Amino acid sequence: MSALSPVRRPLPRSWSYAVLAITMSTAVVCIANVPRMHVYLKHWGAASPRIAMPYAALAPDMDEKALRAALPALPLRCISEDKARNGLGDRVCYASLDAADNAPALTAAFFFDGGRLAQGVVHVPWWGHHAAARALVAKLGRPEAIQDQRVKGARLVQWGVANGIVVINRDPGWDPLGWSAVFWMPRPPGSRPPAR
Repeated sequence: MSALSPVRRPLPRSWSYAVLAITMSTAVVCIANVPRMHVYLKHWGAASPRIAMPYAALAPDMDEKALRAALPALPLRCISEDKARNGLGDRVCYASLDAADNAPALTAAFFFDGGRLAQGVVHVPWWGHHAAARALVAKLGRPEAIQDQRVKGARLVQWGVANGIVVINRDPGWDPLGWSAVFWMPRPPGSRPPAR
């Protein structure tokens, strides 16, 4: 007498629909993020530095040399930019990152206008957004402003530092390959940091 072999039942049709839906959703997210994929490939494939962002040391009178002195562990590459196209500056220095202030990060970029620092930005992956926000609270204290209403699709959280402001999106968004940005910008002329 032969041993009976177990009968393999096919998966229910609803599972096929679920697998198809997950596959299609993944494909749409990846196709929509093709321009960003090189950043993720660098982040996952190459060793990048972990830095502590010196927000309080950044100042609008800094030049590239002063920025490099403030961030010695960051291998900055600098190129000329078209200010009319990007609206941020005529030169940018950038580098890939592993982490900023112990929160996941993808890149750091610093824009110069006329040889002086105009803006700095750290791009944070979607999954690291809340860690970056907690790191900012730990480093800079309680925010000076939090938007309740969306302005141009985003709500922001803002901190004051010695020579500028630091801003992050309040919400991470829905795209798992999207990213948030932590911006440093000089304070507008004539404004002073709020008293703490």
